[in-house]
Amino acid sequence: MKNTYNICYEGGSGRYEDRKSVFLCDIFPVHSEGEITACLEAVRKKYWDAGHHCYAYTFGAFPEQKKFSDDGEPSQTAGKPMLDVIEGQGIHDILAVVTRYFGGTLLGTGGLVRAYQGAVKDGLANATIIERHHGELLHYVIDYDFYGRLQRIAEKENLYICSTDFSDKVKISLAVDKSESLNIMNKVEEMSAARAVLSDREEDRYFILVNGKVSLL
Repeated sequence: MKNTYNICYEGGSGRYEDRKSVFLCDIFPVHSEGEITACLEAVRKKYWDAGHHCYAYTFGAFPEQKKFSDDGEPSQTAGKPMLDVIEGQGIHDILAVVTRYFGGTLLGTGGLVRAYQGAVKDGLANATIIERHHGELLHYVIDYDFYGRLQRIAEKENLYICSTDFSDKVKISLAVDKSESLNIMNKVEEMSAARAVLSDREEDRYFILVNGKVSLL
């Protein structure tokens, strides 16, 4: 399993036009088939007069669930090219729906592939894609004189301060990528002269970074 991978955090919209055919893309963050069904129904209701609502999605991780639909377009000209864009950028937990309004001119197989991919690319450019980390949560009890040094370790290494509690000692929780956890624990023990006490270790936690702040999943 990968320790870090991309997910859709906030959706967006995109547009592509070719010879008066208009392709409108809607991007959604999704985590279940129920959410996907609801999003598809909302798009079909919003663009009720359109000819095609093609889609591609992937959610979960390793193995992920994925599916695509050409929704009446020639086979392999819409859904699969859309999924290729999503997978090419390594994005999970995402649904892309492209709605087509026909402009009166046939675009051909190549033209359709370019249009559907172009709409998805524009939609992704307006969506928020972030990294999801498979990691660990390390809980330490430390002396006040080590707190500043631990902050500097956090700034230099792949670990993030989730919470702090100041009492007679400092209780601090650190999120760290799973591949780095042993290295971090050894470094903290060495730099604190073994005075930093690891009070708890949660070995399988997922977290994301949003605007520089960590959120646990």
